[in-house]
Amino acid sequence: MSRTDSTPGAKGPEELRRDIAHSRGELADIVGELAERADVKGRARDKAVQLAHRVQDGTPQPVRHATSTVVRAGLDYRKPVLVAAAGAAVAVAVVRHRSHTGRR
Repeated sequence: MSRTDSTPGAKGPEELRRDIAHSRGELADIVGELAERADVKGRARDKAVQLAHRVQDGTPQPVRHATSTVVRAGLDYRKPVLVAAAGAAVAVAVVRHRSHTGRR
């Protein structure tokens, strides 16, 4: 019994080429999805950007403006800002120590 074009499963060369091209396209999509899933660092970065946008959208404009002003000042005057931050950290540590020991 010979196969003809009307026989189920029989495919001509053009149909086979189309099937192969379609399978390659699907395989490329699957490989792309797997590569995205494997890129943990990239996914974490994207998630951080999304979170930053959500926080920024929910933050009132005056607070955003004040924050950017402080950041700019910190970049312009790094040494004084670091000294002030260190002083604040020491003050917080002293207050916490005193509250835990019961001393005032």
